[in-house]
Amino acid sequence: MRNASLFPASYSKLSTYETCAAKVKFRYIEKVPSKKGPAAERGTQLHSSIEGYLLGEKTTLHREVASIKSVVMRVAKLQPVIEQKMALKHDLLTPVDWKSPEAHFRLVIDCAYTEPTKAYVQEWKSGKVYEDHASQRRIYGMGALILWPNATEAEVTTYYIDQKHNEPLLVTRPELTLMAWQLQQRLEKMAEDKWFAPRPGKYCFWCDYSKRKGGPCKIA
Repeated sequence: MRNASLFPASYSKLSTYETCAAKVKFRYIEKVPSKKGPAAERGTQLHSSIEGYLLGEKTTLHREVASIKSVVMRVAKLQPVIEQKMALKHDLLTPVDWKSPEAHFRLVIDCAYTEPTKAYVQEWKSGKVYEDHASQRRIYGMGALILWPNATEAEVTTYYIDQKHNEPLLVTRPELTLMAWQLQQRLEKMAEDKWFAPRPGKYCFWCDYSKRKGGPCKIA
């Protein structure tokens, strides 16, 4: 496999690659430092507040998560798993230890719980709604079905804190093999890329690697 330094892969690496191949090269292969912007810092703070509440480490939630406070309080009573780490083999169907040399893809599920035959996954996001979040929901649905073999379906919901909006997605067990194959194809493309060509677009304005910010990219 080419680009072994990109593996074990993750949704973050894959999403970055599909947005701009050059960016994933700079960040993960060449390890060019980048700054964490105010929006990302805020997102981390809000996420930490929710996680702390669900783990029983905090008794109150950050005031800016008021839009989903009732959801978080309800889920907290259901004994969810929090920040569930998972690693999968190359087939993307077989779980392995997080640090296993066989780990090909890793994911961390924000929050999830299960009923006898159905898993529920909650993903918390600040900021805007982006199209690729639907792909992330499918991947988390895969993970939930693998984590709980008795579940016949997984309902994954992204809660957008700032938008006061949520997006649910239902994934069923018969879809699992096809979803794993589709994800394999996407990962294979990243693994075999020889050039990591830049993809100029709207995200260049904020990119730390852009030429206008003194970064290594020569295109934007």
